[in-house]
Amino acid sequence: MADHHAGVRDSETSLHFHDPGALTHEPDGCPPHKRVTEDRKRSERVHVRDVCSGEKLHLRKHGCEFLRGGLGDAVGQQLREICSWEVFLNDQSMTPRASEQALQSCAHQPPGRELTSSSSGSSSGDASTERGLARVDGELSRIGTGVSDVQVKRLSRLLTWRPVRTHSGWLLIVHCAPIGVIRRVVYPMGGHPPTCGGGATVHADQDLGGDPLRSMDRCGILRWMLRHNWLRILNLWMPVGNMAAGPLCVMDLQTLRPEDKVRHNWMSHDGWYFLHGEWQKWYWNSDLGQGSGDVVVFDTLRSPHSAFELPGEQVCHEVREELVECLRDVQSNCLDSRHGGSIAERIQLLLGRLPLDASLDPSWPPPVRRALLGVRSELEAASSKLDTDVFCRSLRHLQRQSVEARCVALGPFPPLCLCLCGVGFGAAALLLLGFAVIKIAGINIISAAACAM
Repeated sequence: MADHHAGVRDSETSLHFHDPGALTHEPDGCPPHKRVTEDRKRSERVHVRDVCSGEKLHLRKHGCEFLRGGLGDAVGQQLREICSWEVFLNDQSMTPRASEQALQSCAHQPPGRELTSSSSGSSSGDASTERGLARVDGELSRIGTGVSDVQVKRLSRLLTWRPVRTHSGWLLIVHCAPIGVIRRVVYPMGGHPPTCGGGATVHADQDLGGDPLRSMDRCGILRWMLRHNWLRILNLWMPVGNMAAGPLCVMDLQTLRPEDKVRHNWMSHDGWYFLHGEWQKWYWNSDLGQGSGDVVVFDTLRSPHSAFELPGEQVCHEVREELVECLRDVQSNCLDSRHGGSIAERIQLLLGRLPLDASLDPSWPPPVRRALLGVRSELEAASSKLDTDVFCRSLRHLQRQSVEARCVALGPFPPLCLCLCGVGFGAAALLLLGFAVIKIAGINIISAAACAM
């Protein structure tokens, strides 16, 4: 569904909510809410509004903001390094079996054994053990999150103490938890590499009234600050490149009713699932990922969010399946595939099925259009030279890459011209208090909650 006359490109799609038939009869917790008895989902049709035309959401009011270039070029450059061409090629070669073997290899590697091939001179046993453990940690991070330890630390340093200009004012990120940095890759129709897929269920990552917050903050000071937004735990969702599949949508918190919230517990961690309501409003931005440092900022403790299927993803999926089959045949030097016909002939047939710019379905959002036109451009430019690079470049158009991070922040503060009287002293005092709280408890809470991302 699209409103072309207003320049707004909205989508009708399905989101996976919790099944209302799998709930406790009596609410519990503080405040009381229904709790999950069985992890059962139900697909519901929703309307997702595209805010690319200039509509502004506010973190204070709606619980989320979509910011073009909000994190700056330095962060954008680091994100491009995390989602580099080499990383993309590794995604194509990594199978579930290979991923499992790599994890087992890292987990069972003797810590004292040097895991790197370059070693000059003699070293003490302690130094060797330290390097070995660092290598194991790095490999586990790379395999489990798609990001190496070095890249995680760089991005975390870039985001820590970073001011971000939002629609609501200035936000100060005082700490980015390295353990919460994750790279996601999603293919059309829900496919993904074995280690870094996206979330497909409507959820919120953490329950302010549940564990681990409740057990770690028994005096309630930290939760009081978070409840009144003196301090915030935020998710940063940073797309890199075109979002041809499974982009993020976030619910407007003003349309969330208390009875829509359902508590669930996973690995001693309390979070939220949600029931569907016709009154709920959902948003996304189809232009994000095209610039440097684009980001969606949303409330970790409150904001329902989910990846969603775009109109036209089925076509992208069919094109991708054909390209993957051709790539495998080229890599194995097969002249004919099991479907019959040479690779060149099959590509010509595929080009015949790919729509031209003028024939694209008007209901398809811009990322789907960009992806299909990008594939056509790559294949036409290659002419008869159909090698692995051509197919890999074409496949790269048909996915979504993003990096997620979790941070502790202060603000957003109103513009300086509106708060000259006394704001300097108040901000300094709040900053010191927030920093102390973060060091005492906040970092550990983020680390404990990162598994829910």
